[in-house]
Parts: sequence; structure tokens; C-alpha cells
Amino acid sequence: MNQTAGRKREESGRKLTWLKALIVGGGAALLIAIFTYFLAPGPFQAFENNLYDMRVRFENGMAEELDPDETNLILIMIDERSLDKYGRFEQWPRTYHGRLASLLADWGAAAVFFDIVLEEKDKDPQIDLQLSRDFGYAGLVYTAIALKDRKSLYFSSQIDEERIKEDAPRSLIPLDRIQGSELLPDLSDSMFLEGPISRICRASLGHGLVNIFPDEDGVVRRQPLFVRDGDVVVPTTAFRLFLDVRGINYEDIRLEPGKAVYAGPF
Repeated sequence: MNQTAGRKREESGRKLTWLKALIVGGGAALLIAIFTYFLAPGPFQAFENNLYDMRVRFENGMAEELDPDETNLILIMIDERSLDKYGRFEQWPRTYHGRLASLLADWGAAAVFFDIVLEEKDKDPQIDLQLSRDFGYAGLVYTAIALKDRKSLYFSSQIDEERIKEDAPRSLIPLDRIQGSELLPDLSDSMFLEGPISRICRASLGHGLVNIFPDEDGVVRRQPLFVRDGDVVVPTTAFRLFLDVRGINYEDIRLEPGKAVYAGPF
């Protein structure tokens, strides 16, 4: 009887020793992982990025395909056939864009966005004049604004940020018009705004930011809806179109950076 009880106590002691070892070892591994994460977070972030990509692919595979008739969204792409026929799109006459905007307006489009920063004047001033007239006639054209790195200034003759702010007052929004926008990181020290020439800028109904912000591996996994440049915030293109089409005022937006964006009833 005593021998049996002794063996049980001995086995229980061994189990307790193993359990203590596991707890101590697990705690040590956790501490090492935490210190490693803060000292060299790269491998952890790469692992999380891969897991995130797998989750997105899985969810996309389970989702139903979007019906274009329900979304009412159409992408008009510059494809290889167009490039073969007309050459590099940077060299296309801007009248192409004006004709397209006029046609889309006649066909009932609610909004048209051109994902091209028209920051330089055409060699023929009449072409820019005609383009601005076509955009004005359409009355629904949005054009692109981009953030540029200040380190690239030696490629630019001057910064015309103040001109952009004067030409696009509806698109560059003072901080006090959007709740929480003062909490956004200010990019003005490292970046500057560049947009369409004045004539095209004023003929546009609105503007949106077209920058993308990829992770270190070059993949875009997240995108801000607003970017702060000093005393103004600029909405990214898709969100700007969403706000206008839904009729949401800037005063009806509240930002909680890193957590949520409240826009009217959304």
C-alpha cells in the first residue's frame, strides 16, 4: 500500500516538474519572442503579411462575384491594343480625354475620374483650353492630385502647392471641418502636393489623391482614406467619390485614426 502511494507521489512529482518546466520554457520563449519582435520586427511582420494574404484570398474565393449592373462601377482601361494603335498614353492628345468625358456625361455617368495627374501644360494652349471646356461641359469630372517626395524637388522647377490650394478649395479641406483630422500624421515636412494645371483644376468638379502606400514587400494591403498636408486634409479618390455620390458633407465625418471612419450613416 505504501509502495503504491509512493509511486503515485513520485509520478505526480515528475508530472509537476514537467509542467513547471513547460511553463518556465514557454514563458522564456514568449519573452524572447517579445524582445525579438521589438528589436527585429521584420520576420514577424513578414509572417503576419503572409497570413493576411492567405485570409484575403480565402475570403475572396468564398465571396460572390460582383455584378457590374448592381455596383454601377466601370473601369475604362488603357490596354495594349490602345497603346499599339495610338502609342504611349502620355503622348496622346488631351482632346481624347475631353471627348471621353463628354461622351460619358451624355451616356448618363454620375461621376468620371481620370487617374492621370495633368500637372504640365500642353505645348498647344488651345488643347488645354478645349480640354477644360470639355470637362466643364461634362460637369462631373474628377482629376488626380498626388503627393510627391520633397527629395525629388531637383526634378521640379518650383513647388506650386499654394496654387493647388487656391484652385481646389473643395478638395483640400481645412482641419476644423472634419472631426479628428488633427490626429492624422502630418506629411508636409517630407511631401508636397502636385495637381493639374490651373485651367484643368478649376474645370474639374473635384479632386482625389492617387498615391498608394505599399508595404516593404511592395504589396498594397491598406490605404488611408485621408492624408494630412499641414493645415488641410485630402481625401483619396475613391472615398471622395463615395462622399459626393452619397451626398455626405465633410462636417458629417468623424475620424478615429487607426480605428474607424464615420461618414454620415456609414
